[in-house]
Amino acid sequence: MVTFEKNFYLRLDLPVDIPVVDKATLLEIIKKKEREWNNNSNHPMDGLLYKRYAEQVPEVKEKLTGTDDGAHDAIIQEAKKIINERLLECVKFLSSKGYVTPDDIDIICKEVPQVSRNCIQMAIQVPIKTSASSTFTPPKKPAESSVKPTDKSLMDKYERLLQVVEKENIYAFLGCTQQSSEGAISDAAQKTIQRALNTPKKTAIVSAEHELAGLVQTEFKKTDAKVAYNLALMNYRAETKLVKYFSLRVVRDPSGKPSRTVLRQDYLASIAEAREIGMSKEEAEWFVYDYYVEKRKCIYPMTTESEK
Repeated sequence: MVTFEKNFYLRLDLPVDIPVVDKATLLEIIKKKEREWNNNSNHPMDGLLYKRYAEQVPEVKEKLTGTDDGAHDAIIQEAKKIINERLLECVKFLSSKGYVTPDDIDIICKEVPQVSRNCIQMAIQVPIKTSASSTFTPPKKPAESSVKPTDKSLMDKYERLLQVVEKENIYAFLGCTQQSSEGAISDAAQKTIQRALNTPKKTAIVSAEHELAGLVQTEFKKTDAKVAYNLALMNYRAETKLVKYFSLRVVRDPSGKPSRTVLRQDYLASIAEAREIGMSKEEAEWFVYDYYVEKRKCIYPMTTESEK
């Protein structure tokens, strides 16, 4: 699934340590990207997002290649800030075990391709150390809810459309809250559908709003639909983070292949993230254990030399 990139410069997949500033070069890159986005506008999963990218090309050209140099510089500075935050986040996770390897740096290069390897190495401040054996007790599985969470395939559809309209969840999209009734949510969805139908120009955002509101109106008429969505939303957000950081947190063997080992502090960090999203201590501990050990077949978390 394509991730929405709000910054126009980063949307062009360009480096930030030595940014492209020549406007003629930028214009050629934008034209190439426009062809790519138009060609992918019928993609079965991410077509609307590509369509929106294509629709914003005139604005991208104006900001990056127009006469306003201030707008051009501001976008590149914003891009540098965004990538620096991503880089530091990756470095933090890989450094938390007390050391890094060349393979770890390879991982960061893939996660943050806009930065050169030299810049990445400069951001890493930890030495190379080995890890120690582990002590770990599997948690108990909490009692399951009587309501089954919304199906993941449907949550994926919601997420793709929410990226296009730039909203965090269905409630934010419809101007509702988690305390709103299913009826109020359905009414808000109907109003959104009607507004989309009455909009002459069917942009990517309008199309996404129409499709998303239609899904909500259909699904939220079902029994316990809101409870099911709330359960799924918490799990979906937590699992999205686990998936995002898995390649960073899993320890790798000398050949660079994942060893299916997770360090204890990284494991605990995942639990803390699940708690921040809204899970109870019991739910978070089981959720992280189930993901790493049961689903990804990692061995029990290890401790570092310093922790030992």
